Amino acid sequence: RVAARLWQLCVADRLSEEYYSAHLAGLGVGCSVSVSGLSLQFSGYSDRLPVFMGEVLSKIRNWREPSEVEFARALDVVRREQSSFNVDQPLTHAVYFSRLATVTPENTIESLRAAASRASPSDVSRFAQRIWSAQSFSFGQAIVHGNLSRDSLDIILKALDTLPFKGAGAPTKPAPGAPELIRARFVQLKAAQEVLQVCQEPNSANV
Repeated sequence: RVAARLWQLCVADRLSEEYYSAHLAGLGVGCSVSVSGLSLQFSGYSDRLPVFMGEVLSKIRNWREPSEVEFARALDVVRREQSSFNVDQPLTHAVYFSRLATVTPENTIESLRAAASRASPSDVSRFAQRIWSAQSFSFGQAIVHGNLSRDSLDIILKALDTLPFKGAGAPTKPAPGAPELIRARFVQLKAAQEVLQVCQEPNSANV
């Protein structure tokens, strides 16, 4: 997950620099990662949006490794995010402990800090290669909303077809030798069993 966050920050850094003029023209692109997967958002009231989307997807797909400056900036952001966790508000901590108890897979703040302490640019590069690999067994979904002509929609569909992601149907048993798709799921508790979770508040000032 740390490698994914670093990748997202490095890509966002590169895109904000290379597509600053597009941003001024009202075109936007957003990138985020979570335990549920990778999310890309494109927006803008312009007939150039489909072309912009195709160009950005190609740029992201061919991006493989951050520069030293990009990686250093991204790692600094991740470490500052992690260091501020202990002084977050009680509600933030409650949501965190709730996700640990009810969602799988999920990462503890301790495991994330440990991963960040040994992170390197090669980790980001390996993550980029994995998500764009046709053998990654990743699945994807797309939502298109707005007033689009048929020609514009065709451009969008052609851009999406260049991605290695497959459509995901209902969960099924994977074929022999194929890895199972990893999806965020709610933890299955034993029936008729009470569960009580007691956690110490990380910030003593909140107590």
